[in-house]
Amino acid sequence: MNRRVVAGCFLGWFGLLLAACQSENRADVVIPPVPAEGFSPRPEVALQALNDAIVLNPSGAENYFQRARLLREQGKREQALADIDRAIDLRTNEGSFFLLKAQLLRETGRPKEALDRALRAGLLRASTPELDVLLGDLYQQQGEFKKARQYLDQALRAAPFDGTAHYTKGILLTRLADTSQALASFRRALQLDPRLPEAYEQLARLYTQRGDYNRALQASETGLRRYPANGTLHYLRGLGYHRLGKTDSATVAYRRALRLVPNLAEAQVQMGLLLMKYRNYEGALTYLEPAYRTDARLPRLALALGQCLEYTGQTARAQALYAQALRAAPNDAQAAAGYARVQRRVAGYGSFRRGDSLR
Repeated sequence: MNRRVVAGCFLGWFGLLLAACQSENRADVVIPPVPAEGFSPRPEVALQALNDAIVLNPSGAENYFQRARLLREQGKREQALADIDRAIDLRTNEGSFFLLKAQLLRETGRPKEALDRALRAGLLRASTPELDVLLGDLYQQQGEFKKARQYLDQALRAAPFDGTAHYTKGILLTRLADTSQALASFRRALQLDPRLPEAYEQLARLYTQRGDYNRALQASETGLRRYPANGTLHYLRGLGYHRLGKTDSATVAYRRALRLVPNLAEAQVQMGLLLMKYRNYEGALTYLEPAYRTDARLPRLALALGQCLEYTGQTARAQALYAQALRAAPNDAQAAAGYARVQRRVAGYGSFRRGDSLR
């Protein structure tokens, strides 16, 4: 298709869109014409067309909906939420509007609100496999696994080749500790849609948990060939190397992950643990303290940070971290021993000397 034909298609599509917008005041409905087959305007061009259409007709609900969809695809979720709210204000009985609102709320960390909007979408007859997958995910986040399974099974009956549905089923099965079936779901998801970076991540995590570090590495490296700027996949690659005892390769991967995602707490913890292995406790603190500020609940983080603080003479802070570690794991012998040591030191019964054992 030459440039004149492409330009003509776009101008014709845009002119018809504006005409439809101008008529919406009479019918309160916008039905944009379907563009010519194979025609797909660049996102920035489509966005500008919608901006212009909204200026010409600010009461056109469909235009706000379409712009919200486009903004969501560009990762501009808060702007998309503002647009979909405006669309809902203008047309309160459109199920697809509530579905998009629910998806945006889930993606911005508001699952309870998202579930409410998703159920509203269903009541407005917006039932589709896409909605079923969303409801399945939201219910599994709330721990309502039976409902989650029902919706996901329903979605897969209607759309058995939907990679996202298989991926979400894998998340549910992971939470149910059915690792073998979860792995099968993630693999199936990637067979159907290899554009799911989270599925590569989940495969790498599950293989690592099972001690199958070579397959974990394979999953992360396969994902990195498609998504080389994915910091989490670089971290998981490093974790695979770390578990295999290849600390130099692990260090390179962790540092790459942190260049891409500077506040990736999991990678910071692993870098701190590597430095602790070489008794570089001051260096370890530069990774462990930011990780603690990001997510203090990461496994073993409080213990590792307490040990570093103890070794660098920060006894009172070390005591508080050991106490936290013991609350999380009352039978942790290392945390109990550390707490006893610093308690004696606070009471004046000794001091920690470099070279003493932390065990």
